[in-house]
Amino acid sequence: MNKTSIPIFVSSTADLRTEREIVIGVVEEINHTVGDALGFHLTMYASNGRDGTASTFDLMEQADLFVGILGSRFEITATDSGSNNEFQYALNQWSKTNKPHLLLYFKETPELFRTSEEIEQKRKVLEFKSRAKQLGLIKSFSDTANFSSVLREDLTNTVMQHIKGSKEISYPDNLKETVFVGMSLAGAEFHRIFEGLIVRALRQAAPNYKAVSARDLYATSESLTSQLTTLLTETPLVIFDVSDLNPNVMIEIGIRSRHAPFILLTRNIESLPFFLKTYHCLVYEPTVTGINNAIPELADLIRKTLAPKGKAVVKEDYQVHELAM
Repeated sequence: MNKTSIPIFVSSTADLRTEREIVIGVVEEINHTVGDALGFHLTMYASNGRDGTASTFDLMEQADLFVGILGSRFEITATDSGSNNEFQYALNQWSKTNKPHLLLYFKETPELFRTSEEIEQKRKVLEFKSRAKQLGLIKSFSDTANFSSVLREDLTNTVMQHIKGSKEISYPDNLKETVFVGMSLAGAEFHRIFEGLIVRALRQAAPNYKAVSARDLYATSESLTSQLTTLLTETPLVIFDVSDLNPNVMIEIGIRSRHAPFILLTRNIESLPFFLKTYHCLVYEPTVTGINNAIPELADLIRKTLAPKGKAVVKEDYQVHELAM
């Protein structure tokens, strides 16, 4: 598959090397899950260590996304005057052209300043933060774990909006080649599992089939309840992720169980209520490696479920299978 490149420029000061490494990790994670499923690749660029050079600004102008991280310092280098600062340049470009899309993060931790230069650097950070805040473009974080979580959510959602744009979403025309997915619809985790795991497994098992979720129905004019009922009762396969025991998903399972087979996914078999443990269940780990390992297992279950009636057992009562990762 030919992938669409989405250029992303990352800027941070020398005191935030760990945070920059986190950005690299999150970008790779998105590329190897959602990106593989939807055919895009985040191409990451960063400053060359000489803030304010023409080559740096050329890269920034080509970027669709700009991720900026600030803590105690504002200048990229100790000799930079700040007049050609990458952060200022990105904000000015966005103000003029609404591009690149800005994701600006500020580290909020207790600090002890020892020199007047350190105080001046922090003053510049706060001044820039005040300007960006008026435009509603900032997020704060307290530690690396918090930053990783916030960045993953923001970057995934931003990229999904970028690649889908104004694409019209419609109700599936052919229910016989539709797989409905029932799961929690919240945030980046949805995309990681829906596109990163389920769509990729379905592509391996049944390339002509299309996976849809409740998210695909909100843009249509028909009754959401009516559409959901049809998808739950008339499609050849439904896949449920019951990891967080979402109440809506529990109701959907009740409706589907009266009509046709389904597949259950979960991150933790022990958390499932007893009545779900009577069904065949695929257990996966929500990491890049875990998702990639689960794809062939899920693809095999999909093939068996979609096989002609009588040639595959797709629901085995009173037996749970924890598939090896």
